[in-house]
Amino acid sequence: MTLEYEDQETEIVYGNVTVPDELAKGKIRVKKTDAETGSGLSGAEFEILAKEDIVTPDGTVKAKAGTVVDTITTSDKGTAETKKLYLGKYEVQETKAPEGYLLNTQKYPVELIYADQETEIVYGDVTVPDELAKGKIRITKTDKETDKPIPSGAEFTVTAAEDITTPDGTVRAEKGTVVATLTTDDKGKAETDKLYLGKYTVKETKAPEGYLLNEKEFEVTLTYKDQTTEIIYGDVTVPDQPAKGKIRITKTDKETNKPIPAGAEFTVTVAEDITTPDGTVRAEKGTVVATLTTDEKGKAETDKLYLGKYVIKETKAPEGYLLNEKEFEVTLAYKDQTTEIVYGDVTVPDQPAKGQIEILKKDEETGNLLSGAEFTVTAAEDITTPDGTVRAEKGTVVDTIVTNTTGIAKSKELYLGKYTVKETKQPIGFMRPNQTWDVELKYADQKTELVKENLTIKNQPTEIIIDKKKPERTSRWKALNLSFGIKTKKIQSIRECSIKRSILQMRMEKSDFYT
Repeated sequence: MTLEYEDQETEIVYGNVTVPDELAKGKIRVKKTDAETGSGLSGAEFEILAKEDIVTPDGTVKAKAGTVVDTITTSDKGTAETKKLYLGKYEVQETKAPEGYLLNTQKYPVELIYADQETEIVYGDVTVPDELAKGKIRITKTDKETDKPIPSGAEFTVTAAEDITTPDGTVRAEKGTVVATLTTDDKGKAETDKLYLGKYTVKETKAPEGYLLNEKEFEVTLTYKDQTTEIIYGDVTVPDQPAKGKIRITKTDKETNKPIPAGAEFTVTVAEDITTPDGTVRAEKGTVVATLTTDEKGKAETDKLYLGKYVIKETKAPEGYLLNEKEFEVTLAYKDQTTEIVYGDVTVPDQPAKGQIEILKKDEETGNLLSGAEFTVTAAEDITTPDGTVRAEKGTVVDTIVTNTTGIAKSKELYLGKYTVKETKQPIGFMRPNQTWDVELKYADQKTELVKENLTIKNQPTEIIIDKKKPERTSRWKALNLSFGIKTKKIQSIRECSIKRSILQMRMEKSDFYT
């Protein structure tokens, strides 16, 4: 500046100069961090708002309260810096969270305050932490057939299917790490605590009572939705197959315990309401769930049945056997989660039907009943029951019987088949027939325990023949003492006596004699 002489009257000369000053300013520095690790996060966006009217010392309003004075985005280091701002009070507000994080809705106040005349830029620093979005896995345990939930008891593991890494680079769980173990509740539900987003595997480790373990691994991905969704849910339904059972029936001969080939028929009936743990009544009490016929090995087997109590009843016996009217209860009980089929075995023994031969012995001429006749009953063939057992070989004498005072002789109970009856000793005073009688004991039906075959056998009375011959050197008859093997103890009457051709014939009855 130059002061120059003005005139002789001007005592003081003034020189005017204008000296402008730069306003001190400031910048706001924002750091975006992971709330758990403190690591810096890129991609967050912020608005810087005037919290009050921003007025410079000369009274100029530089920004009205609420005005957005700047918008910034964090770098890969998680930091962002505003342009130069007039000193005053501001608010920092996040408008966009980094991927994988929740928006921090808090407004952070920052005041840019004059430092001194030498400080051109003052800084206001603020750290804005963001919470990670997380997820939960919800499991529902169902019956595979009905889709109904199975109440309580199923257990699961939740395992990291990959390294679970959050956007800040932190590995939260390594691949293969079990992050949760769950048990379903009375509604068949189970839910994890909060998990970091990523891929997981759900695997059943214990099935509910009555069910088979589902060995499939179910993959669940918890994927970021948006900056306002705090919990993302991954839902998985794990169906289990109910364990079942089969009833196996063996038909046997009650005496030999050998299987009886083919022909027995059975019903399988529900002994109680058959209800699976999901609450479904699979069969009501009294329902016939199977009708079976035994095969050539004497076996029969049901299709798969739901577990519970059943009653086995024979409805038709095999040929040659009596119906077993007993009801056999079989319980198909759950074994474990890996046993698909449990077996209920029952043996139903049948008694072979039998027969009896009854002989009536009569006098052929008078019809009187005769006691004391003895007979043998002989197998006319191999006597074999359907179980393959030879009960008597051909030619075997299976019984010896004698008529009683009523003229009747009964055999013991015999196995069915063909027999030969032969009289081996005749009543005293009667001739023994020179013949045999064939008798076949045939199966009648499943309720006839003893089939009977009746045989009437008649005997001729014994004849005594006395033969007197004229000797060559005598002129008179002389009785010869001849032994005929007949001893007469007492003669009560002579019914007939005649001489024919020098033969004396006497037919005797009511005589007490024997051969």
